[in-house]
This record gives sequence, structure tokens and C-alpha cells, in this order.
Amino acid sequence: MVKNNLSEYENLTLLDLETRQSVALTKDTTVYHFTTEGSNKVSRRFKLVNSKNVTDKFSFSDLSVSYYNGKVVTSNYTNMKGVFELYDVSGRLVMSKPMNISSTSYPMNIAKGSYIVRAVAGGKESKLKIIVK
Repeated sequence: MVKNNLSEYENLTLLDLETRQSVALTKDTTVYHFTTEGSNKVSRRFKLVNSKNVTDKFSFSDLSVSYYNGKVVTSNYTNMKGVFELYDVSGRLVMSKPMNISSTSYPMNIAKGSYIVRAVAGGKESKLKIIVK
């Protein structure tokens, strides 16, 4: 991987979601070796983050929800399919979609307001309050 013209990303780190290894991309060129042997077939295996708070053996939730730029992103690495649900503040179910084992992006083409996002998979649950402007 070659890091070029990325000065605004001072703490760029490559995360391997299968081995849970992190590699700081501090040099102009960084090499990371991996194998797919014995793989759990994790789709979207790698993630780039810009954070100085990543440790060598990082930990992350097997199920998480985030909201950015009008999209909800679920990251499901529980080894079981699940469900993504969106509720309005009165508790009414607005949207429900199946959630695969991977990271999935859901565009939020909904009315302005406050919502609760809920993801459930593999006996785990993740919730997030979002405000759609």
C-alpha cells in the first residue's frame, strides 16, 4: 500500500477484521502479508481508520451500528445473519431489513427527525440514536 497525498490522515491504520491485527500506515510504503488459508471467509476483511487509539491487537464489537453522511452502516461479524430495524421516537417500526454477515450500508431516505437504529444478530444487539436533518 502506498500512502501518497494523504496528509490529512496522520493516523491512518489498516485493520484486518479476521486476524484482528492493525498496521499503522506511517511510512510512504507499507507492506502487510496475509493468507486466506483457514479463513472464515469474512467479506470486506479490511478496514482503514484514521485514529491514534488503535492498539496492535485491537478489539471491536462483533456487531456495531454507525451513522454518517445520510447512511446507516451495520458491521455484523457474529457469524449469523440478523436484522436491521429503524424506529421513530414514538417506538413505531419505520424500517426492517435483513442483515448479512458483513458491513452493510443503508441509505436513510426518510423524513427529518430523531430515530433509533437497532441491529440484532448472533444473540447480540447494538443501538444508536440518529438525527436526520
